[in-house]
Amino acid sequence: METTETATSPPWIDKKLLELWLRAYYGEITVTDVELEPSTLKGDNYLSRINHLVVRTKEGGAHALIVKVCMEEGVAAEIMKDSSIFKKEKAMYNNILPKIHSILQEIMPDGFEPLFPRCFYACRAFLVMENLTAAGFKMADRLVGLDLQPSLLVMRTIARFHAASVILHQRDPDSMRKFLISFFHEPSSEYNFTKFASGMANTLVEELDTWSEEWKKYADVLRRQAPDVIKLVQQTIERRESGFNVLIHGDVWTNNILFTEDRKRTRILDFQLAYLGSPVIDIYYFIVTSATPEVRINHMDRLLQEYHSTLCETLTALGYTQTLMSLEELHKEFDSKSYYGLFTMICPYAVMQCPPDCGFNFDEALDNGKNPGPVMYGDQYKKSVKWLLPFFESKGLFEGK
Repeated sequence: METTETATSPPWIDKKLLELWLRAYYGEITVTDVELEPSTLKGDNYLSRINHLVVRTKEGGAHALIVKVCMEEGVAAEIMKDSSIFKKEKAMYNNILPKIHSILQEIMPDGFEPLFPRCFYACRAFLVMENLTAAGFKMADRLVGLDLQPSLLVMRTIARFHAASVILHQRDPDSMRKFLISFFHEPSSEYNFTKFASGMANTLVEELDTWSEEWKKYADVLRRQAPDVIKLVQQTIERRESGFNVLIHGDVWTNNILFTEDRKRTRILDFQLAYLGSPVIDIYYFIVTSATPEVRINHMDRLLQEYHSTLCETLTALGYTQTLMSLEELHKEFDSKSYYGLFTMICPYAVMQCPPDCGFNFDEALDNGKNPGPVMYGDQYKKSVKWLLPFFESKGLFEGK
């Protein structure tokens, strides 16, 4: 039976429930004290509320936890309630991720490094997880992005996650049943996200119209495509059953990645958008949203190479017997999904880069497509656009449009 939040007494501060959840990992404990501190900041654009929790025990332990609570009010909250995202995340933490870890431990029993935080309890309304900041992990600055070495580490991490998901799917085909439809294909989200994406595309057009003549061709194409952004995304990410499919994270960006101080270890968070599809969707999303402009410009091929070599090494070690995707095939797949990269630049990346005080409101953007306009674009975003638009043009995105 799932526990639900009440206005007066949220269950994640109930000492008996915390004892029950933590005992599975720490044995018999008695909780004596619970300290709660909300931590989600304005401008983070979360779809959830994040709380920090410190649980102290009679045995002398102090356990730092994160409680992720689903938003309950607003347009975004209503859309998410009707979607599968919270059910997916519950299934990921309760079922899929422990199996992913078990599969990876088969090939590295002594040197296994977890990919995700430990989850003590997961239901549709909230998650209770270890607070990795207590173990020295922290987020990078979303407005700066990640340089080459941490970007390569992320490529290796998602490659191992993808490889293990392929093996899991082979061993247990039903395990992917809840992840066959992407968030963008769900009727509950399509209507409002079409408004949001159209508004964001038109805002970028408004910005490009103030630039020099060489940018007019991009503005004209984006102006025509603005009403159909989500339809084009749906077409781009449609799963090909004959293709190489993995369990996509769906939201691999700076705020969902934690690093140790030396950036040699990492953990991935937030699995609400998981679905079965092409691996390059995660690669594109990360590169566009989270790599620094310098990494994008000078090391794109290096990132793809790192992903490919780790994917193949992991699959081979796990006994995968089918033909491995070649590096050339990965590049072709990457090029074929370029519109998803363009969409990521127009919508998610623009929101991630906007300053907290620019006036962006996700509920308003979903409800009527309104956003603050070009004022939400900082210098880093504009610099990225000036490189990414010609890059996408080189992939054929603007031909005959």
